Amino acid sequence: MEKKGFDFNFFIGFMLIGFLLVFMMQTTYEEPVAGCMDSSALNFNPNATLSDKISCKYSKENSKSSEVKKNESSDNQDPILSKKVEIKDSLVVLKNNNLEIQFSNKCGCFKDVRLITKSNNNKSSFKYLSFDSTEEEQFPVKLISKENTNVSPINLVKGSKKSNNFESGKEYFLLHKLTDDEIVYKHPKENYFLEYKLIDNKLEFKISGKTKQLNLYWEVNTPRQEKNLDSGFTSERNSSNLVYSTNQGKYKKLSFTGNEKVDDEADPISWIGYKQQFFSTILLSSSKSGFIADYMKITGDDLDSTVVKNMQSKIQLGNNNTFAFLFVPNDYKFLKKLDFEGKGAGFENLVELGWGIFGWVNQFLVIPIFDFLENQGLGYGLIILVIAIVFKMLLYLPTKKSYVSMAKMRVLKPEIDAINEKFKDKDPMEKQKAQMDLYKKTGVSPLGGCLPMLLQIPILFALFKFFPASIQLRKQSFLWADDLSTYDSVLEFSLWPGVFEHLSLFALLMSLSTLVQMKFNAQPTNSQMPQLKYMMYIMPIVFFFIMNSYSAGLSYYYLLANVITFFQQLYIKRGLDEKKLYAQLQANKTRPIKKSNFQKKLEEIARQQKRKKNR
Repeated sequence: MEKKGFDFNFFIGFMLIGFLLVFMMQTTYEEPVAGCMDSSALNFNPNATLSDKISCKYSKENSKSSEVKKNESSDNQDPILSKKVEIKDSLVVLKNNNLEIQFSNKCGCFKDVRLITKSNNNKSSFKYLSFDSTEEEQFPVKLISKENTNVSPINLVKGSKKSNNFESGKEYFLLHKLTDDEIVYKHPKENYFLEYKLIDNKLEFKISGKTKQLNLYWEVNTPRQEKNLDSGFTSERNSSNLVYSTNQGKYKKLSFTGNEKVDDEADPISWIGYKQQFFSTILLSSSKSGFIADYMKITGDDLDSTVVKNMQSKIQLGNNNTFAFLFVPNDYKFLKKLDFEGKGAGFENLVELGWGIFGWVNQFLVIPIFDFLENQGLGYGLIILVIAIVFKMLLYLPTKKSYVSMAKMRVLKPEIDAINEKFKDKDPMEKQKAQMDLYKKTGVSPLGGCLPMLLQIPILFALFKFFPASIQLRKQSFLWADDLSTYDSVLEFSLWPGVFEHLSLFALLMSLSTLVQMKFNAQPTNSQMPQLKYMMYIMPIVFFFIMNSYSAGLSYYYLLANVITFFQQLYIKRGLDEKKLYAQLQANKTRPIKKSNFQKKLEEIARQQKRKKNR
């Protein structure tokens, strides 16, 4: 056997592999060392961890081969060296009482953001828990997760992505400065500085260097945070939007379903929000002049269960390159108090309370009552009960007026049937006129039972928006419901994926209570409109399928409202004598009918038209 001498290349390779294994077991940050890593070069640096081929010097014999090496494609590079660059990713964490942000020197940006605010009741637990938390293990909510992120959230690109120019998301940065609340990265060649400073829920972000040719790409795969990912109208996917505010104060949002892209927004933008159901990540300009976005894009299709939506923005960089990231809960009071020096719409718009009068009811009535009861230390199930009692007491008089009006219609039913029989084969207009004459003589309004109920609509629709958007109900249990902000499920199945996959007991009880109330208030069926009797059974079924995937807190409120209304009407009925009511209506017939000027005018027009026909 031939005896081999000492193999220097084998020794160098062995040392490199050993260095890799040691490094992979280290948790502390090690700053990359730039230098020539070509062992055939005169100035080969065995301690270099970042290749700098420009500084490599070769002998005359190796000059030609070195030129060939410089022109070789990345496919022909040493596989060990390529693998080494891929795993050289050192992590640093900035942390305060609200946020824990993990930064990487590969991209010089954050890759993982956790909301670690402590609970007010229990300082040892997190206030905002991830959907996969259990009683044994608790995990804080992640607003950005390195597990589902394939690209860097922040990517500075020179030119366009299609070119082979500089992309910070693919580059290694040097750690230039690190304190308890601040971190600065420097690119070794381009001399770009990326500066971050953590203050409360805000991460200030500044880009220094020659940035005129740079564009800022901000892309996030929003991580799943809730139990209900895509079932029903208020699922996490349907509640997640890309929203933004212009400097003129206009609040806009992209479609909540499917995919959408905006690339024609000419107005300067004050801030862009990647909004999820209960949490948001916001990028805002530190300048009052705002910034220009080339496009904003949201994608909701073909995503796995760990990602809610993919959201992207491309922002032009100019003279002012100072921004801030906000990582916040969608809490109306919290967002309203956030300091904002720009010209855009307020951050409280992220909490969708409804438009017009419905939003006003929530802002000035529902939220103040809810906050007052919450400050008294009441449980959320009891808070919803008190709110239901308060609102039903406020609506008692309209409810009473509506019930009395329906009772009047009920006692007049025999006379209405007689008119229908009398004019069965005659002109329908004559029958309608006879009915209206009866209503006028008795002083009954056929719409009297409906108009008072219109006063309840603003409150009903306001609460329809409030409960699914209320972060206070998130992860709050009551009776069999483990989370009042989403559906309660007593039975899981796959009968209709995405629409009917579970049974909500609160929604079922609410529908049954609606059926009981409708039967209790049922008017005698009109013989000419027999289909009306089927509405009594169809409406509760429709309500059930709508509410089955809605907030359990909302279904619980509607159940309480139905029960309270039933007892109110039972109380009103006990004090109402229908025989006396009928006698009163008959007495009204003897009174002269006072006609308004408008009625007199209509009758005069009708007489004139009749005279013309008779000529």
